[in-house]
Amino acid sequence: MLTIAETTEGALVRIAEIAAIVPAHVRPRVRCVLCEHALVPKLGTKLRHHFAHLPGSSCPAAGGEGEVHLAAKLHMTLLLRELIAARLHLPAPSACGLCGEPYTQALLTFESTDQVQIERSVGSRRPDLIVRRGDRVIAAIEIVVSNPCTDERWADLLSTNAVVVEVRGEDVLALPDTQTWLDDPIEYSRVSLLQQDPACPSCLAALDEEHRRPRAEAITRCALDVRFPDGRRTQDTFEVWREWDGTRWVRAFIQSALRGRLWELEGTCDDIEELRVRGREVFRSYRAELVRGAAAYSCDTFAEDALPGTILAELASSWWWQPARTRWVQVYSFQEAAARLQIRRTTFGRWVKERRVRAIYVRRDRDAQEDTRCFDAEDIDERTRRLENWRRTAPTLTSQQFFALRVRNTMDAIRAGEAVWDEERSG
Repeated sequence: MLTIAETTEGALVRIAEIAAIVPAHVRPRVRCVLCEHALVPKLGTKLRHHFAHLPGSSCPAAGGEGEVHLAAKLHMTLLLRELIAARLHLPAPSACGLCGEPYTQALLTFESTDQVQIERSVGSRRPDLIVRRGDRVIAAIEIVVSNPCTDERWADLLSTNAVVVEVRGEDVLALPDTQTWLDDPIEYSRVSLLQQDPACPSCLAALDEEHRRPRAEAITRCALDVRFPDGRRTQDTFEVWREWDGTRWVRAFIQSALRGRLWELEGTCDDIEELRVRGREVFRSYRAELVRGAAAYSCDTFAEDALPGTILAELASSWWWQPARTRWVQVYSFQEAAARLQIRRTTFGRWVKERRVRAIYVRRDRDAQEDTRCFDAEDIDERTRRLENWRRTAPTLTSQQFFALRVRNTMDAIRAGEAVWDEERSG
């Protein structure tokens, strides 16, 4: 049933407004927005008050789905105009992405100069309703009675970069006023430009309160692990902090777990990059003092924003404790040694069985109980150097030299190459 019509002056009126005007002869004449033919107010007691076309009308809104569609468009138009006049927002039901509670989300906030228009062209499409802000379309609304928007039509409307909403006509007609719509928004069939995981006002207020609470945050941290020849091990954590007083960053400081505060700055500390650079300078000076006389040390940054620049340090994972010699030694694992020598693992495994390489037993930490077999880095590096020399020398050996040296396998060949290389070096 049509419950909204247009006066001869072009204003939209509800049937309740017409019914309130007595006597009947002073009521304004109204017409259909679609066909512009006269409408008659039906104010009986058996049916709900409504406007009706004259008998024999061919207007699509004269009955059935067309009437529901038109009534929903007109009702939505009035609701939108009331929201615009009050500078309110277009409501949508949503669930808080933090607490999960339902709340009403604002798809967009209207301004008093926004205009609602019925079936105006937007690109190649004519949505049921649009909201314009100057020359720009900020919202497009499709009202569905039986056939929803096709995917092609929906994609065309999305290309306008406006909020696009599809809503059922019966849901629109069930809204008595804008306050009800704001308090208990209707479910949209489809909606675009809805925020992902939005937060409800309560959670936003809690986040804002948390933001204003005084606190200190670490900009970056760096762990320093130092190992000395006599078996001592020193571990320290180096941190760059700044303090928030509720409104601004007021203090920054650099501290060590062992030495306490190493540096402090009073005043505005908004520039994180500047604090990182300062942290790197202080850390380098502190590290040089701490690792003096060390056998090995490692640095590990563990923060989203690490200290800028590459800190030159030997990996602690390659330095293990050798109980037999009571010192830290640099070692390679089986795979690392084979890769270092540039030979197949099967070949390296044969060398290990024949004791051509020196295996040593070490521990990850001085106090560890289990021994692990590794390979002395000095031995592997020396063999790598000799192999590289052999690879450079081998092409110069003649077949007669190979036979003369009784080359039987790869290892003999290497020895032959080393012998030639040693002879050339001594000469």
